[in-house]
Order: sequence, then C-alpha cells, then structure tokens
Amino acid sequence: MKTLLLLVLCIGLGAHSFSQSDCIDPTSLSYNPDALFDCSGVESGNDFSCCSYYYPCLHTCFTSYDSNIRTRDCLGIIGGFDTSCCIFESAHSRCCSPREVVAGEEESWHNVLTNTSEYSCSSTLVYDLWYEYIPTVSGWHRISVDAEFPTAFSLWQGVCLEDDFHSISCFPNDELLPVTNGEVLLTAGDVYLIQLGANSDAPVSPHGEGTLNVDVIPEEELGCLDPLACNYNEFAVYEVYSCSYIGDVCSDNADFTYSYFDESCFCIEIIVGDFSGDGFVNVADLGGFLGAFGASVNLMNIAGDFTGDGFINISDLGGFLGAFGQSFPLPE
Repeated sequence: MKTLLLLVLCIGLGAHSFSQSDCIDPTSLSYNPDALFDCSGVESGNDFSCCSYYYPCLHTCFTSYDSNIRTRDCLGIIGGFDTSCCIFESAHSRCCSPREVVAGEEESWHNVLTNTSEYSCSSTLVYDLWYEYIPTVSGWHRISVDAEFPTAFSLWQGVCLEDDFHSISCFPNDELLPVTNGEVLLTAGDVYLIQLGANSDAPVSPHGEGTLNVDVIPEEELGCLDPLACNYNEFAVYEVYSCSYIGDVCSDNADFTYSYFDESCFCIEIIVGDFSGDGFVNVADLGGFLGAFGASVNLMNIAGDFTGDGFINISDLGGFLGAFGQSFPLPE
C-alpha cells in the first residue's frame, strides 16, 4: 500500500513538474504563458533550449525583412545584427544600399532581380536601382541612362529616408526613348542618389541591361542654343542658361539704373530719371518725365518707369523726385 501511494505521488509530482516546465521566453513562437519553469525545470531560469524561434531578417534593405518580429537576428540573438538568413534582391536595389558612381566612369547595370521602390518622383518609374554620387566639383552635370528598353530616372539629395532626403529632379522619359538624359546643377561634397529604372508605359519588357554615365559639363559647352537670342552661343552644346532677347535685361542693375538689349542686341544702360542722358536728374529731365507721364513704357521713355510696372504714372513720381538733384556715373 505504501509503495502504491508513493508511486502515485511521484507520478503526480512528475506530471506537475512537466506541465509547469516549458518555454518561458515571450519572444519565442512556442512561448507558454502558463509555464513557471524554464526548459530545465528551473523557476524563472534562462534555459530556452525547448523554445522554437522564427529568426526574421532585421535589415530593412533586404526583401525578407520582417517588420513584425524584430527582437532577434538570424542567429536568434536579441538585438543582434546577423543578416545571414536575409534574402537580398539585387545589389543596390534599395536606396539604403546604393552603389557608388564616379563621374566619367560608365556603370553597367541590370534590373532583372529588382522590385519597384515605394517612393519615386514618377509612377511610371519601375524596377529601379540606386546609385550614390558625390561631386568633386560644383557645376552642371549630365546624367545619361541607356538600356534595351525605355528608361527613366530621378535625382534625390540627402541620405536615404533621413529628414533631409528629397527628390530634386525627375526625368520620367514620357517620349519612351531608350536613352534618358538630364542636365542638373550639383554642389561639390553633397550626397546625391540616382534612382534609375524602366518606364512602365513602354510596351516591352521592363527588365534587361543598361548603362549609367555621369559627366561634368565643361563651362564652354554651356549656353543659349537659340540663334535668334542676343546671347546665342554657337559653341554651346547644352542649353542650361536662359536665352535673352531684344528688350530683356542684360546686366545687373544698380539703384536708379536699367539695362536692356536694343534692336541690335547691344546692352543699353540708362539712369532712371535721366531723360537727357547727362548723368544728372535735374530740371532738364522734368520735361521728359512729364511728356512720358501716363504712357506705357517703350525703349524711348523707359527712364521714367521707376516702379518697373511698365507704365509711367503717379507711382513713379516719388522715384523721380527722390532721384532729383542727384548725379550718377554714366554707363560705360
């Protein structure tokens, strides 16, 4: 009888110990909130050998990144950094892992294994790759993306997804050309990201190979390409500066001066209020001002338009009286 009672007691204790000894790690998939002992039967112990875990990829640059479970890395270490279980799409397919590009050195790329980023300047830019470019000189740069299919690209400034990260230029290639070119003004030392990919509007496969070129544009190749403009540059290759035409301002104006291109594209500088052209605003100019009063501005009476609104009226009288009696150096 004693033996039977002892056996029942042992079985009872064993069953109790087994039911209360389990995985007590709340980060485990097999966590038992009712368990009091760890896997070795130690109360509040740290033996988690009987626990099962799902080790998610913790690196946001990888496709297998799991935003729901972030406590352990691929080795099961809480707060660890091992990414050996991560599946990477394609090199530099995310903005947080761009590949460096250097001016004057062509980069070859393929976007077969890429996905489409959730942020872009254009909804038609798909299956994209990312490149980082840090200019060594300030000035105009030409970015060229070439591929077997219509391409597109956008230019970003700043570090990926940081507060200062923003798009500064967009080249969606609406014409669906195989080559997408763009001229941009960049600052030496600043960080720029080039996001390139396919144009989804093209009726061809958006996957394939291509090239990326970033080049510094020589100053002598910049200028106005319109032969009808006063500042036409026959040697220019890239039109990144505004063209100026007859009647446009031709120089930085100081106080009480105005400049414009005349019919022969000569830069004419005048002193506002000086109708006589002697370098003084005095009684000799009063007749000219009154004679132009109430008229719209033309190249003959522009000296009376102090406000720059295209008319000579009561609003210009204060300017004329303010300049009255003053002398000005005559334009060279």
